[in-house]
Amino acid sequence: MLTWTKGRRSITRQSVGPDGTVRRVKRPRTQTHRTDGILIRELPAKSGSTYYRVEVPASVTGKRILKQFKSFAEAEAYCAAMQRQRKDQGLAGFTLSDSQRGIAQCCFDLLAQNGFGYDVLEAAVRLYLRHHRPEAGDVTIDTVIDLYLRGKHDGSATKGARPLRERSLADIEGRLGIFARVFGSRLVKEVKSDDSCKWLDDSAKRRQNRRNYFTVLNGMFNFAVAHKYAGSNPLAGIPKPAKPGDDEREIGTLTVEEAADLLHAAWAHPELELGWWITLGLFCGVRVAELERLSVSAVDLERGFVHIGPDIAKRRRVRNIDFAIDAFEDVAVANADGALRTERRAVRLDPVSRWLTVCPPPKSGRVCPDRFRSRWLRLLEVCGWTRHDPKSWGWKFLRPWPANAMRHAYASMLYELTGNAALVSSRLGHHGADAALLFEHYRGMTKHGDGHRYFSLQPRTSNIVPMPPNT
Repeated sequence: MLTWTKGRRSITRQSVGPDGTVRRVKRPRTQTHRTDGILIRELPAKSGSTYYRVEVPASVTGKRILKQFKSFAEAEAYCAAMQRQRKDQGLAGFTLSDSQRGIAQCCFDLLAQNGFGYDVLEAAVRLYLRHHRPEAGDVTIDTVIDLYLRGKHDGSATKGARPLRERSLADIEGRLGIFARVFGSRLVKEVKSDDSCKWLDDSAKRRQNRRNYFTVLNGMFNFAVAHKYAGSNPLAGIPKPAKPGDDEREIGTLTVEEAADLLHAAWAHPELELGWWITLGLFCGVRVAELERLSVSAVDLERGFVHIGPDIAKRRRVRNIDFAIDAFEDVAVANADGALRTERRAVRLDPVSRWLTVCPPPKSGRVCPDRFRSRWLRLLEVCGWTRHDPKSWGWKFLRPWPANAMRHAYASMLYELTGNAALVSSRLGHHGADAALLFEHYRGMTKHGDGHRYFSLQPRTSNIVPMPPNT
């Protein structure tokens, strides 16, 4: 057995023989080289050869390093490399292994090839961690949808911290439910832009429907990013689907004669309690969804306006809609010599007060009466829009009823009468970019003079309008 002990001037090797005797053999102490605190020691190997050990102290690299080399030249080169690394990078240069330095150099080369500096590496790592290890943990689309809907219901995920209306909440819940059928079990971080684009671009969805889905999904993903369930919104770089073209628009309106038929049918059949509904829709442009929530007390007959409050208005845009409309009409006036001349005079039209006075308000206290659908279909039957089928006990439309037809008729007729786009936009509750809707949908839908005829409609001398037999 051989052991080595370190002496002051020599290294002594002790050899224990078979008989137990100990022999001591002395060798001269090996030569030591020191350079800037780094030691190179020449040591004997068991094979009888010599190797060189480099001892780098902690004061140089932050930790003690031992390296062995076969030749003095290799040891000296390693020593010089350590000195350069300490000079160039300080102690931080010794915290990375050779493989780590190799990977870092590869990353730097890739950044340089694409025109980026070294400072981008940290941002890239942080971006990777945000996407692949969200701070709030990994959650599925189903979980985020539940949290998002809960926030919409209690107001924590809405603008102004106001709870969303039930109708709007039901629309969002329905659209997100359809999206969850495909992506519900997937993690939020795994849903990519390509997946979302492919789903939104489904040919079965009309353009306006795609826009609505985009708005809902964009809100849900923004909620996920804000609560750190995802690193970014996959829809952030996707343009919003374009608005429907002329071939896809379903903008419909009513003629003066059709509006008159509705008014006289509602007046002639007060048991349907639809007079206020028809009047406020035709002459105030109140949306159908707003009419459903509007109370009779919001209609001020004395002061001549209807108040659309924040709990009723779309996007909570409060507005007061006056009954009267100031316009001009051409009147034939005789001169002193008896010749006729045309004179333009101001005229104030107020069809709302006239019709609300002759039509009783609904007994429910709301503009929308109870069992509205059956009453509405019955009124349309009087006007020739629908027919009751006695075999199926259902209703058949003889001609399609345009969506929001009364509001569209009001907007187009008011613009034809006044030519005042600002007035029409204000009464409709349009602001900012929404004012462009007036020119996209309502211009050119009427003929000259229709506006004056429309707002001059008044009850006939007799209100007898026959009711079709309810067979």
